[in-house]
Amino acid sequence: MTADKDSASGHSKDQDPVAAFAALENLFHAAMQLPAAERSGWIDAQCADDAGQARLLKRMLEHAEAENDANAGATGLGAAIGDYARESAAPRDRSGEKIDRYRLIARIRYGGMAEVYRAARDDGEFDHEVALKVVRSDRVRPELNQLFAAERALMARLHHPNIIRIFDGGTTEQGEAYFVMELLDGAPLLAALSEQALDGPRLLGQMTDLCSAIGHVHGQLIVHRDIKPENVLLCRTPQGLVIKLLDFGIAARLQTGIDADEPAQTRSTDSGWHSPGYTAPEARGGQSHGASADVFSLGKLVLDCIPFAPRQLHEELRAIAVHASQEDPTQRYPSVTGVAEDLGRLSRGEAISLLRHRRSYVVHRALRRHRWAVVAALLLIVAGSAWLWRETGLRMAAEQATARAESERDRAEAMRDFLLRAFDSGNPSLNRGAEPRVSDLIVEQLDALQDARDLDPDAHYQLLSSFGDLLLHLDRRDLADRAYVQAVALIEAQGKRGDLRWVRILARRGQLASRDGRFDAASALFEQAGAALDQLPRSLDQARETTGLYSAWGANAQRSGKLDEAEGLIRKGLEAKPVLKAAGDPGGDDAAMQVTLGAIQSARGDLTAALYTFQAAYNDHRAAGRSETFEHLALLGWLGISCDRLGRPTEAEPYLIEAVALAEKLFPKPHSKLSGSYANLGRLYLNQGRLAEAEPLLRRAVEVSEAAGDATTHDHAWRLTTLSLLDLEAERFEDAAARLEQAVALAETTLGPAHRRTLSIRLALASARAELRADAPLLADVEQLLRDIGSAPTRIDALLLAARLQAQQGQATNAAQTLEEARVLNAASKPASPDLAPRRALEARALLALGQREAAR
Repeated sequence: MTADKDSASGHSKDQDPVAAFAALENLFHAAMQLPAAERSGWIDAQCADDAGQARLLKRMLEHAEAENDANAGATGLGAAIGDYARESAAPRDRSGEKIDRYRLIARIRYGGMAEVYRAARDDGEFDHEVALKVVRSDRVRPELNQLFAAERALMARLHHPNIIRIFDGGTTEQGEAYFVMELLDGAPLLAALSEQALDGPRLLGQMTDLCSAIGHVHGQLIVHRDIKPENVLLCRTPQGLVIKLLDFGIAARLQTGIDADEPAQTRSTDSGWHSPGYTAPEARGGQSHGASADVFSLGKLVLDCIPFAPRQLHEELRAIAVHASQEDPTQRYPSVTGVAEDLGRLSRGEAISLLRHRRSYVVHRALRRHRWAVVAALLLIVAGSAWLWRETGLRMAAEQATARAESERDRAEAMRDFLLRAFDSGNPSLNRGAEPRVSDLIVEQLDALQDARDLDPDAHYQLLSSFGDLLLHLDRRDLADRAYVQAVALIEAQGKRGDLRWVRILARRGQLASRDGRFDAASALFEQAGAALDQLPRSLDQARETTGLYSAWGANAQRSGKLDEAEGLIRKGLEAKPVLKAAGDPGGDDAAMQVTLGAIQSARGDLTAALYTFQAAYNDHRAAGRSETFEHLALLGWLGISCDRLGRPTEAEPYLIEAVALAEKLFPKPHSKLSGSYANLGRLYLNQGRLAEAEPLLRRAVEVSEAAGDATTHDHAWRLTTLSLLDLEAERFEDAAARLEQAVALAETTLGPAHRRTLSIRLALASARAELRADAPLLADVEQLLRDIGSAPTRIDALLLAARLQAQQGQATNAAQTLEEARVLNAASKPASPDLAPRRALEARALLALGQREAAR
């Protein structure tokens, strides 16, 4: 009798799966020895009676040919076998059948050795639906029945609200072991969190409950060994959301020593029964392991949950996850209780145990917990300072000293009165219980400062300057500039135009203009400040302002493409550094200027020198304990970008991941630097062809940029461009073209039509349009772009696009010459111009247009 075949997979239902895979592998390797052009025909001949097997073999070859490295065969085989296993391993759906007293209603899921069904009692005794787990009918063996019995016995020992309950179990007349559990209305943890966002306290509460469940398991001398998102469900109940731990099959198997000999293709691909990414190293290596292995898996699970947590919890959750999932078991939490305790501290706003050695962190946590008490304490300090000045003045014998003390007293009292009025509006009792945002309070008081006639002029200036700095830190740039303008007017009204305070405020205004892409306006402000600074007597304060001014001025020139001018400005700023260093002044740290110098070297194409400069600054920062600063964030970004441009993405990735973590810590609200950190990491993944990882980062970069009020800046134009490049890779051509048209308009307005970034964006737009229409006018546009771009690195991409369009217009000879020029230029530019996925795609499209399909593949 001829065996029936599964039409989807070509796998004979009566054939031994292991033998089937062995035959498939042999055919695959035989095909790989043939010339590529002969493989398809050979497969058709070998599999003439098995169309499904032929299709799978061709898919395996496609995988292998797509990989251009020594492991291509193994990669293709592994990927296709995974497809084959998924298609061929599905057991027959038994919905409608009976298992002892239970009627199977619908299948929920299946695995390598068992199936789970929604079921109900069929004898009328109880009207209640349950989940029934039964051995697969095609896997019934005595050892599996023993394993089911062991899992039933193990689960019967567990009684915890966050662990799935078992009700019943047994073995059918056909020898199929089964057991009955509670039916859960929920979804795997990560899927549930992606659909329903939880606030910080609720998410931490669920994670703490999970720790409690795992702790209960360990208390019964059981190690779960398979904690992963699929085995943790977030369930809907009448009492609200409840987290549930399930699937104790591996625990039962390893505790009893039973080897069910599941076919290799249905196991995890990591090793044996292990779940890739969640199994502790000692378990993967076959070493003796205990509860610490579950702590490792829990740490990995916490790490997966971080993107769904409020940003202000990311730092602590990451610290908890990393500590729990250390490779060395002795370096982890000693038990799951340690994880639960730190999660509890975090939910109460306390400092977690792992970070208590950092004084700044402990203070920050205390301030967040008691912020209104801190405000009250600050007001008391201001009032106490006023009293102290008054008492000091009364004790002074000299009349001049007394007058000075009284002046200070009046100033302190005036500031105290102003701050009391300011923070009255922040009292929750006056705001229906709501706590207003800090920036809202500052904006409200900025209006009040305009009419603050009773303030001493110096105190008035200090408040305006401080409010401006706070608003700048909060990325409220328009309001920060307003505060600075008022401060400048106040100084000039006192007849003190050109003093150090005036210089400092002009430098701040220049930084604001530069950040908005108004480079010429920024340069004019810096120039005014520099001229005034040169007229002031030399002093420590003058040296401090010199370094700050020329650092910002040089960065502005570098961003606007004036590299020689930028280098000269940075050198001038560095001349003042020895004065500061000799005095032990913190302004002696020259890392900010090193960042700008490295950026200049990078823009000139000297990437190796730039990387050396950035690494030196990075090491200096870490040695000085300045690794949580804005300057360090810039360093991380440049280090990652430089490594990527040098074709070293594995070195770039840790820097850019660290940059995202630091940006999320420094900027809990939307900010341009946070957007930039997301964009840099997303661009790295895009260059590597890792689109699934790149897309959420690039979309987040655009969203944060818009929320931060940056939608009219040149940086936002670049964010839009990078996301559009991903759309091109994903073949969403109309979306890419629409977004790039917006980016070009924005870049031309903010940077000008001849700026290198504007030209790059125009090139990306031409690439998108080439997918929608390949006509002569578009070719003319690209040829004009080539003339405008000159010898910039993007010339390679422009040549590849031009070659494609020339071929599509029937200019095969010109296209071949243009393509060869691009290849020569690309070879000459490495490693400064690494082999990036978008560039490979451009070359492939050009080759396809020339009819060179094999080369394109």
